[in-house]
Formats: sequence, structure tokens, C-alpha cells
Amino acid sequence: MNAGETAIIALADASKSYGAVRAVRDTSIAVRPGEVRALVGENGAGKSTIVRLLAGVTRPDTGAVLVDGEPADFHGPADARDAGIAVIYQEPTLFPDLSVAENVMMGRQPLAAGRRIDRGALHDQVQGLLDRLGVRLDADQPVRGLSIADQQIVEIAKALSFDARVLIMDEPTAALSGAEVERLFAVVRTLQEHGAAVLFISHRLDEIFAICDTVTVLRDGEVTHDGPTSELNTDELVRRMVGRQLSQLFPKQAAEIGETVLRVERPCCTSRPTPAQARARATCSTSTAASPPPTRAERGLGRVGRRCDVGAFRRTARKLAVERARKAPPRIA
Repeated sequence: MNAGETAIIALADASKSYGAVRAVRDTSIAVRPGEVRALVGENGAGKSTIVRLLAGVTRPDTGAVLVDGEPADFHGPADARDAGIAVIYQEPTLFPDLSVAENVMMGRQPLAAGRRIDRGALHDQVQGLLDRLGVRLDADQPVRGLSIADQQIVEIAKALSFDARVLIMDEPTAALSGAEVERLFAVVRTLQEHGAAVLFISHRLDEIFAICDTVTVLRDGEVTHDGPTSELNTDELVRRMVGRQLSQLFPKQAAEIGETVLRVERPCCTSRPTPAQARARATCSTSTAASPPPTRAERGLGRVGRRCDVGAFRRTARKLAVERARKAPPRIA
């Protein structure tokens, strides 16, 4: 990947609003041949809007979409697909009762004499795409029963059948196991070696550093960082995402535990319990105590132990003592 190379697709100062909400503000992003670029940000930062702009689902209010350095006006996803842009969503959209080959070439099956589908040519074309990706899948295998990871491979093969030059992967690893993630990364590296570009979206920061060359960070619809991943570490990446240091995400606040306001000791159940209550009996012989604020005690103790609901069924308690402080302890702001 050459930083000075013309981007396959780019956004130039693009903005998009939905009513009074500005989802993307003067955002620029470029994806070049052979590049694996991460797009990260908190929920609501504008990632999905950028994907829709690049995929032709929506059009920017201002700014431009560039393809090979030239302005492009996508009127729909078909225009983006013709330009070589494909989106691999987290949940594959395949026909479960058709084969892998039929899903990949849906509507574009090779025809034999009499305009019948040439099954042999169909198998050979799709099997060649799967072999190119370096995965062991049978093109004649029904999609029903395939794992989510295998279905994503089928979606990638479908994108390559359209001669896709840029693959946008939206949270592709969310439902995958560790081994499946490694296989997907191997496929991504294979695509990279063949000159394809990948825009990788993930909330798993370790994956960003493992597979991506560059990263674009969004916060509130604006780009806060655009450059090599090697320039950042995890703490710095999070800081650029949220606008503050990692140690400030969940600051420790001083708190004092006051006097006990409610204590329940060894409650036991006498009525015939439900199955769920029977499983909870193991905790019914325990004791528990509640500390301030006292309003919690005034409402009644909701649960004893882990699952034993005090108010769910009749019981006798060997000892129930309510100790109230004469003066309620101060609340912690």
C-alpha cells in the first residue's frame, strides 16, 4: 500500500444530516489499493452513515464521493457495486435452501444450450473463487447448516464475483470464535495480497492492531485521527474515540458505608415452591444485610441471597431484625 497512491474510493469533506442531527460533519476518508483500514468510534459516532455513503445507500448533503480520484454520483447500491464497492454485513443475507454456488452467482448463472443453467461451469467458477480465498468449502454444499463464519466467506466470494475492489466489513467478527476470526484474517490478508482494499469496522481494539494498517477514528461525526495504527496504542486510540483519558472513563469515587438499616437472617420457605424457587433454596439459609440509603430498606428487601425472592412466597424467618438509624446517613452525590 502506497500512501501517495490514488484512492479507490474516498469521501471528501462529506456531511450528512438526519433532521436536526448531524451524523457526519465535513468528514474525509480514503481507501487505497492493498490497504486494510480500520474505521472506529463509539456507537453514534457516524460509522454506519459513512458505510451508507460509500455503499450508495444515501447521498451526502455536502462534499463528494470520489472513485479513482474522480467525483461519483451514486444513485443507489447498484452504482456502488458497479464501481467495485461491496459491503459484508455482520448478518449474511443468503438463501439457505440453495447451494453456495447458486448464492454466489444468483441472477448471473452461466447458461448452456436452451438457456438452462450450466451446473458444471457454475461449480467451476465459484469453486475457483473459494480456492482463491484459501478456504475449504464445497461450492455445491447447501448454505443451510453453514456456520456464520462460512456464510461470511460466501458473501466475500459473492463480492469478488462482482470484481469488487473495496470490501467494507461491518462488525464481521462479532459472532465468530477465535479460530474463525483467525481464518477471516487470513482471507483478508489474501485479498490484500491481490490488491483489494478492506475497510474494517470493529469494536474489538485488539483486532484493529492485529489486521489493520491504518485507522480512521470518529467522534460525534468528525474525524479525530487518520493515520497508521502504529502511531497509536490502545489508550491513545480510546482517548481519541471518547475525548478523555482511559482512566477517566469510570473514575473512582470515595464512598463511606453507613450503619446497617435492614438485616435478614436465615429465612426459610414453608410453602411448596416452584421449580425456580426450589433451586433457590440453597441460598435460603444465608443471611444478608443492607446498608444505606434507607429508602431501599423502606421499600423492602427485594431479594435474599442470589435468587430467593423474599416476597414471592410465604416463609417463616427464624429472625428478622430491622435496625434503623435514628438519623439517615447522608447521601453520596
